[in-house]
Amino acid sequence: MKNLFITLLTLVSCVFYSQEITQINGVFTTNSGIPLEGKFQNFYESGNVMFSYEILNGLHNGKFSSYYDNGKLKQKGSYLNGEKVGSWLSWSEKGELISKTCFDNHGNRDGKWIVWNNEGDYSAVILYESGKRISNWKIVSNNGQIAQTSNN
Repeated sequence: MKNLFITLLTLVSCVFYSQEITQINGVFTTNSGIPLEGKFQNFYESGNVMFSYEILNGLHNGKFSSYYDNGKLKQKGSYLNGEKVGSWLSWSEKGELISKTCFDNHGNRDGKWIVWNNEGDYSAVILYESGKRISNWKIVSNNGQIAQTSNN
C-alpha cells in the first residue's frame, strides 16, 4: 500500500509540474510565462540527443550543441543573452568539418568564415567585421589557389 501511495504521488506531481515550453521572440518560457533557466536537451524519436543547450532568464546562454540522428555532432557554439557569440563549428553527417563561423559579443558576424567541401578540403572564405562584410567570398580550387571571387 505504501508503494502504491508513493507511485501515485509521483505520477500526480509529474503531471502537475510538467509544462509545455514555448518560445516567443526568442524567449523560452513555460505556459504560464515564467522564463526558463537550466540545461535542456531535445531528443529524436530514436532516443538520440538532437539538441543540448543552456538557458538563463529565458534566453540561450552558454554552450549549444546539435547532433544528427546517428549521434554525430552537427553544430557547436555558444550563446550570450540569446545571441550567437565566438566560434561556431558545423560538421557533415559523416563527421567532416564543413564550416567555421565567428560572431562578436553582440551576435554580429565577425572575423573569418571558412567553408570546407564534403571531402574536408578548404573551399571558401569571407571576412566580416562587426556584422559588416569586408571582403568577397573567395572560392578556393583543389590545389589551394583562389579560383574565383564572388560578391554574393
